[in-house]
Amino acid sequence: MAIDLQYPSPRNLSLAPSTRFQGSKRKLLPWIQSAFEELDFSSVIDLMSGTGSVSYLLKRMGKQVIANDYLKFNYITAQAFIENKKYLVDEEELKWILGKNSRVEYDSFIAQTFRDYYFTQPENQWIDQVICNINQLSGPDQSAIRAKRAIATHSLIQACLMKRPFNLFHRRNLYLREAQVDRSFGNKTTWDTPFQKLLQNKISESNLYVFDNGMKNKAMNEDAAKISTSSVDLVYIDPPYFRLDGDRRQSNYRFSYHFVEGLAQYGVWHDLLDNKSPLRALKPNGNSGEVLYQCERSKLQETLLCWLKRIVSNWPNAQIVMSYKQPGVPSWWVIKKLLEDTGRDVSVCRATYQYALNRRNGKPNENLEILFIAN
Repeated sequence: MAIDLQYPSPRNLSLAPSTRFQGSKRKLLPWIQSAFEELDFSSVIDLMSGTGSVSYLLKRMGKQVIANDYLKFNYITAQAFIENKKYLVDEEELKWILGKNSRVEYDSFIAQTFRDYYFTQPENQWIDQVICNINQLSGPDQSAIRAKRAIATHSLIQACLMKRPFNLFHRRNLYLREAQVDRSFGNKTTWDTPFQKLLQNKISESNLYVFDNGMKNKAMNEDAAKISTSSVDLVYIDPPYFRLDGDRRQSNYRFSYHFVEGLAQYGVWHDLLDNKSPLRALKPNGNSGEVLYQCERSKLQETLLCWLKRIVSNWPNAQIVMSYKQPGVPSWWVIKKLLEDTGRDVSVCRATYQYALNRRNGKPNENLEILFIAN
């Protein structure tokens, strides 16, 4: 059944909340939706949910959805939009978030740690204040507070990404924003918009996307290779993508988004810092996927296939839909064989699609988005 674009709100919303995240499937959702509509399932786990765009699509399709991601900031997004059925950030709570509140004990971790790194010092101080306010939102209903904090934290993270060149934290390049030069890239209008205005806009937008699809949906923050359950009909997998040249930097999300991953764990951020990192990035956290960035480049394909096989083997009775990109390492037919070796029939859907930060990977018009459907 096709999705009613007027649902869940009378406003004609897009299929998922907007985001600034490399590799997001948001613009591909109509194509992905058409594939899901051909399958018979009522429950699904999105093992590497990222921005939550595909999980949100599935929620809109009326499925019971588990959205999982090993990154805390993506987990918070899933709390806000997948798990949350009804709770919004109201005007009084927004006033609290933006204000200086006498009963909040403010920290200055960002201002002390990241001076001249990613934001101006007044912006660092403002982010410190706002995240402390969000973490002190209170009320008698703990489910409501969890959801409201998730909406507000998600919105703050999106505001941070909007202020960053390339929407990333892979370089210490605040100077790109501050340089008084003619620009051939970047969104100067957004960079010049006050943080407070960006946050207000994102919270207002986020509120619009909260709805109840009649199912008990769940957000999880687990290692995808260690989750095993027989209670879902379908498993959706969107694994890390590696370019033909073996470059692993762009797919290392915990590195590229280390600042917002720390922000999502503000109270313990100081314990997570890698003091040897010139970017003040995060120490490894023991996730099984870290082996993909630690192995020798010559062993990347072997390591990735071993990791994927471990994940797929945890779901012997479920349908599997896997997103992939081509050209990449390994080639698409190697992934197809891995799925076929589980005893499933595998079909392949392809669409030409070029990601904004992937213009140099082969010939742009030959870059393909692929869906493997394994039954």
